[in-house]
Amino acid sequence: MTHIRRRLLSLVLLSFLPITHVFAQTSVPFAHASTVLDLSAEEHAQRQAQETALTPVGYQLNAMKPSILADFYIHLLGMHLVEADEAADYYALGNAAGEILLEISPATAPKTSQTSGLYHGAFLFDSEVEFGTTLAHLLENKAPMHGYSDHGFSKAAYLGDIEGNSIEIYLDTPTGSWQIDEFGYTQGGNEALDITPYLLQRSQDVTGFGEGVRMGHFHLSVNNIEESEWFYGEVLGLAQSSAPTSDTAFFATGDYHHYLGTNSWTSEHAPAPSAGLQGLRATIWQASSSDDIAYIMEQLDAGDISYEENDQELSLLDNSGLSVIIRK
Repeated sequence: MTHIRRRLLSLVLLSFLPITHVFAQTSVPFAHASTVLDLSAEEHAQRQAQETALTPVGYQLNAMKPSILADFYIHLLGMHLVEADEAADYYALGNAAGEILLEISPATAPKTSQTSGLYHGAFLFDSEVEFGTTLAHLLENKAPMHGYSDHGFSKAAYLGDIEGNSIEIYLDTPTGSWQIDEFGYTQGGNEALDITPYLLQRSQDVTGFGEGVRMGHFHLSVNNIEESEWFYGEVLGLAQSSAPTSDTAFFATGDYHHYLGTNSWTSEHAPAPSAGLQGLRATIWQASSSDDIAYIMEQLDAGDISYEENDQELSLLDNSGLSVIIRK
């Protein structure tokens, strides 16, 4: 394809975009967060010392209109219906392999004011073709896109669903291209992302989330960053993966850039959501071994934190009052 033809096609494809958001991501850029806390090298190393190897596997939403919200994720985003109980208005959605990534249940009340909760749920693609095909489908069907960002370690697109929950879909860049600072933290950016190269890869053979699409990470609006650092770092045993600031903290296991982002940009001191409130119901994590569960239970007991346990999982509330499920 000649340069002129590519440029013309780019203009046609970008005509689907809201003009003010073609290359803008609405969240606060990583690089523009508050000043890094003054920590010693030893303190940085301690924050990066993981005790568990939890990974995110899915999340749950409370919805005012569960069936309609499920239709949004199926027909617009491309998720597959894995399970449904129409009498209970419950829907489990996932990828082509039948792995559940999102569960939707009825809300008991609409969200009318700021609480702690979901900033966005992020789905990781393993194919540029699938990513580009999904983007093209979203744009052609006038999905409420929020913007597009190159974070260095990932290429991301953002949108909202019809009940106000934010979504990220993204591709990871090769790990060798990630920028690591002097303390060993992954550095992220927030450059404008040209999505045209992905749109040009659209394939008619791609029909929704493929088997390789999985839960990439959660990003939460929390009411206290220091307490979130303590809960997710000390109690759940995750490592901080990005340099800590006064209003953000990012966590992961292994060498991943982040499995969890937390910020207090609009939620500092905000109350916890009441049970059944529209929005985030729970985040779901997978333990890597019985050692993970033993460590977390020890920390919960030491901190006198209430939890419930059965043969399949632990259920508890984090420091912001958000439900956390850890599968064994």
